[in-house]
Amino acid sequence: MPLKKILLTLILLCTGCTNQTRLQDYETTLSKSNVSAPVGLTTKVCRGYGCRIVDTVTLTKRDWRYITEPIAFPSRSAEEERERLRWVIARFETSVGVVTGTSADVPGTYWELGDEQQDCSDESTNTTMYLLMLQAHNLLRYHSVGGVAGRFPPHLTAVVIETASGTPYALDSWFHYNGVRAEVVPLDQWKFGWHPEQENLKLEDIKAPRHW
Repeated sequence: MPLKKILLTLILLCTGCTNQTRLQDYETTLSKSNVSAPVGLTTKVCRGYGCRIVDTVTLTKRDWRYITEPIAFPSRSAEEERERLRWVIARFETSVGVVTGTSADVPGTYWELGDEQQDCSDESTNTTMYLLMLQAHNLLRYHSVGGVAGRFPPHLTAVVIETASGTPYALDSWFHYNGVRAEVVPLDQWKFGWHPEQENLKLEDIKAPRHW
């Protein structure tokens, strides 16, 4: 291949990477997924790959107490809040999954087909919606909600931004079965292909803390 074409190809690849890793605001995320922000205990939930199907789910007060238990009392640090958010997102998935059928969602994309399955677009949008619900109820004390961020090869994640430092963190639930705690890692680290040491975890593989 002529040198000129090689250089042009490299430029295009780098441009694609830049676009994939740019951090959006959450309004952009909602607009791209064609969903509106949560209201009270009602939220939109994506499934079927690429938000092909959007359900409206209203959580009961009992669901809400269960979901928010890990952060009902203030964390002692931003790091502790991020750790607790991993479990909160898992509880959102468990409660919502009963309503939408996404309890059957498996890790990754295209390992299973069906309307109950979710890809990284669905998962990152849903996690952003859940975070917005928490933020609206003043349950995020050390973080604010960012928009979905991407990386190359193509993959998407929800983002929380530490208020004090401005550092963004990926909050990614795509790696595991529905209802397993999400992964949290600095976004700069996530961008370069980070994966958890253990993938495809199931609920029986983990134990939640007895007390928060």
